[in-house]
Amino acid sequence: MHRPVIRLDRHAALEPCRTIDPANLESGTPQEAIRQFGVADDGRFTVGIWSCTPEKDRIAEFPVDEFCVILEGVVELIDEAGHAERFVAGDAFFVPRGFRGWWHTLEPVRKLYAIYDRSAA
Repeated sequence: MHRPVIRLDRHAALEPCRTIDPANLESGTPQEAIRQFGVADDGRFTVGIWSCTPEKDRIAEFPVDEFCVILEGVVELIDEAGHAERFVAGDAFFVPRGFRGWWHTLEPVRKLYAIYDRSAA
């Protein structure tokens, strides 16, 4: 079966979405948008671009493994022990399934993501 390579256009138009659970929101009024470019046949692996305005939300337990590249903006991830990592445009990072802490969007962000969801099928 022929499957073409998919270009992940960093400037692609995004569609409004809601991924942040309002019950976990600690600050901000996030405006989110997303563009999903590809999904593996088994539904476990997805890639796309997500954007969000400043906000801070609590992550009780991150449900997936996610690789991110910040295209624009600034985010900070803070683990339960209080260790903070700040990421800016050009930075890449991995958030493992089970991470607990906070996601803090400090400046409007646009990120490229690749997610592996063990529970999808």
